[in-house]
Amino acid sequence: MNNSQIKTYESLEIGWKLALSEAWKSFVGGTIPIGAVILNENDDVVSVGRNMIFEEHSDSQPLCGSSIAHAEINAIAQINRSEHPDIRKYTLYSTTEPCILCFGAIVMGNIRNFKYAVRDNYAGFTGYKEHSDYVKSKNIKAIGPDKTIEPVQIALQTYYELEHNPQTAERFCEYMAQDCFDGVAIGKHLFADKVLREMAGTDTGISEIFDFINKNRL
Repeated sequence: MNNSQIKTYESLEIGWKLALSEAWKSFVGGTIPIGAVILNENDDVVSVGRNMIFEEHSDSQPLCGSSIAHAEINAIAQINRSEHPDIRKYTLYSTTEPCILCFGAIVMGNIRNFKYAVRDNYAGFTGYKEHSDYVKSKNIKAIGPDKTIEPVQIALQTYYELEHNPQTAERFCEYMAQDCFDGVAIGKHLFADKVLREMAGTDTGISEIFDFINKNRL
């Protein structure tokens, strides 16, 4: 492992900090650990969202508990078009490559710039923008993955899958290991010790979690 590639939480862009914070909140809440944030052209926060598929109640997110309560959807749904006429200048950050549902929301929600930390060879749909003349006409700029963040996010998702979906977790791990074997290995190691779920039961924040997972890469 090249230590120069390992960053601390405090060294990350504000978009990544907030998206990862939302992913950790989802993990703590017992649902898929994916987070998203939308920033305007001045890097001010416009909205945040996190996966809430398996949560039962939210006072602020009407989609909570539904199968479409994905992180990106929850972030985009908060934006009123008339209040944000310059939305095409905004940037959406997501901890995981958008799926077909979320990519469609990005296109139709007039998001023209998005960044994702983790590749998803199973459900990721970013490549579709090269196969549709309509989507090409939108000139959407996608940047990802972020290899300094990818192992941490994949470790979280690997842990979640092993914990909640043991019968299908290995299939998930095989897909993720194609691009980030390190992240899958860390997630399996931490799951064996049950350490992240124990930390989720405390007041441990994402900055500590991010740096803790990175230490296990050394």
